[in-house]
Amino acid sequence: GTDTVTNVEHLQFADQTFSFNSAPTDLTVSSDTGVTMNTDGGNNAYLFTTDGGSIVGGLSALTIEVEFSIDNRHGGTYQPLFSYNAGGASDEIEIGIEHADGTPHLYLEIAENGFPVPGFDASDLLDGHHQVSATWDNASGDWEVYVDGVSVASGTGVAAGDTIASGGTIVLGQ
Repeated sequence: GTDTVTNVEHLQFADQTFSFNSAPTDLTVSSDTGVTMNTDGGNNAYLFTTDGGSIVGGLSALTIEVEFSIDNRHGGTYQPLFSYNAGGASDEIEIGIEHADGTPHLYLEIAENGFPVPGFDASDLLDGHHQVSATWDNASGDWEVYVDGVSVASGTGVAAGDTIASGGTIVLGQ
């Protein structure tokens, strides 16, 4: 089912506690479709788990899917879409849009191995509603990225043999 939650600072859902930077006015949690927020046109809420490691820690394969809307670039050189950090020097899992050289690039990081997704012009992501998905399997480090349901890049050798560290924090909507 779906529950709409308003004016909260902490949320317990499926044995997981979520905390918010401020009380969001537009947050929906569903066991079928996940968490949606800022669909009221705002961009002022983010969500983080207090123990994201119980969700992704120890994984040897994963698929992360993020749906978002961007109507312009909100300053800075990086727009994170999903991140999971377990205290290391870098994120264990991250999907974002990087603007470091003036050209937008989709950025992927798995088990602290980060890279711009090759051959994809992320400027198309800066206007409107989009879906980005990334898959990874540690057997040979195979990875693939999909944008709006279409494969845009794939490769092998990323974090082969690694597992995702436990004890971290997931952040959505930074």
